[in-house]
Amino acid sequence: MEEQDKQKEDAKKKPAKKGDVTAESDSTDTKPKKDYFRIVGNGALGVIMSLKDASLTYNSTSGMTLPGFKPEAGPLGNYWKTDAPGMGFIFGSQKDIRQLAVDRGWLSTDSTRVDPYLERSTNSLTARANLEPFRNMKIELTADRSYVSNYQSFWRANGNGMFRNTSEQESGNYSSSYIIWPTAFVRDNKANQNATFEKMLENRSIIAARLAAGNPNSTGGVDSTGYPLGYGPTQSEVLLQSFLTTYTGRDPSVAKLKTFPAIPLPNWRLTYNLHQGIKVLRQYFQSFNLTHAYRSAYTVSGFKSDVRYEENANFPGFAAALDDLGNYIPGKYMDVVTLTEQFGPFLGIEMTMKNSLMTRIEYKKTRNLSLSFVNKQLTEVRSNELVTGVGYRFKNIRFNVRSMNGGPKKQLKSDLNVKLDVSVRDNKTVLRRIEENNNQISTGAMQVSINASADYMVSQKLVIRLFYESAITNPHLESQIPTSTTNAGVSLRFTLTQ
Repeated sequence: MEEQDKQKEDAKKKPAKKGDVTAESDSTDTKPKKDYFRIVGNGALGVIMSLKDASLTYNSTSGMTLPGFKPEAGPLGNYWKTDAPGMGFIFGSQKDIRQLAVDRGWLSTDSTRVDPYLERSTNSLTARANLEPFRNMKIELTADRSYVSNYQSFWRANGNGMFRNTSEQESGNYSSSYIIWPTAFVRDNKANQNATFEKMLENRSIIAARLAAGNPNSTGGVDSTGYPLGYGPTQSEVLLQSFLTTYTGRDPSVAKLKTFPAIPLPNWRLTYNLHQGIKVLRQYFQSFNLTHAYRSAYTVSGFKSDVRYEENANFPGFAAALDDLGNYIPGKYMDVVTLTEQFGPFLGIEMTMKNSLMTRIEYKKTRNLSLSFVNKQLTEVRSNELVTGVGYRFKNIRFNVRSMNGGPKKQLKSDLNVKLDVSVRDNKTVLRRIEENNNQISTGAMQVSINASADYMVSQKLVIRLFYESAITNPHLESQIPTSTTNAGVSLRFTLTQ
């Protein structure tokens, strides 16, 4: 038996021959197949489990003002003899009852009335979620949207007692959380030209062709510049959609062209505690935190219906009237739309060592883009800032002091807090003229500030502070003069307590 077992073991150790089918089949290793459903399921479960809390809030507020209403309000605000204005109106229904009020004789037929019929509506959406994908990493997601609409018209009788609706106008504003990260780090060249702005100008022809194809009133012809008739390079819809698609980094040939997006895009804030996440750091640091935050918004500060807007009866919902430049007049007129972006910070590092040395480093970045349809100009305001700070607490510092009348010396013992902050900030405002394709700095400067201080608590009531503050400003415009200010001294803070 022992010899047979030994022979079997030797046979296993010998290499398999080419003709030995049995040996080949025994020596073949089959790799286990990947269970993709399990991988996806585990990933989805991990995302769900990382969600700590979430909230969604939607608010809708509506109101209506119907002037010239004659019946007197009774119980619950309703005139019960004629059921005016009706229980639906009493309990907040926004159904238009103007014609009903005329048919039942509820409205005054005075043709000299000047008070308008009003409808007001406010809709807001706010969403929040807190996630912790792994220990000590916290992510806060936020999204919000607001749409405010005000409609007014004059609903009154003429000299014959016939009611007509005239001078209709809608106005309002809109804002939504947004994302323009893809173009955040595109820098200007020495001539203040920006590749994103140049791309926006190029994308106008693509957007114009799409808008023309979607408007059945368009004839399909082109002007001398190659743009479709009715949608020239300065037509407001062409400018708006070129602006939005380009600065969000989307493809203008396939991106959805929406003036008021219904779904807000998420913004976020990330915080990671390295001190708790990495064991080695606990030996040297009391705390070690990394932060990153992004906030962006798309805002239409004010819009109103254009009285020149007209539609073709055969194609309702599409612009048909042309302005003096041969461009289609959209239904809503806007003066300015704005995209804002803030990295607050893009990267932040805060460290406190075991020996009480505190260090802070932050890189912040902001951008404000305002597109004006009045003067066809894009105003870009950029800011880049690097902030560093250190602080240290010297414990139990002793000083010997003597009173002014020559009394005995007295020893003071307290902590000395020393801080140093250095900030380098570059601000620049560039006016980008669309029709002239011109880029010009209007204002801006490189600013360097240094703040140093030392605080010593003499007693519970008296604190002595030494400080030094310096600010250096170097303008980007040659017509402006560089400036430098310095402030230093000693301050005493005395607190009166009962």
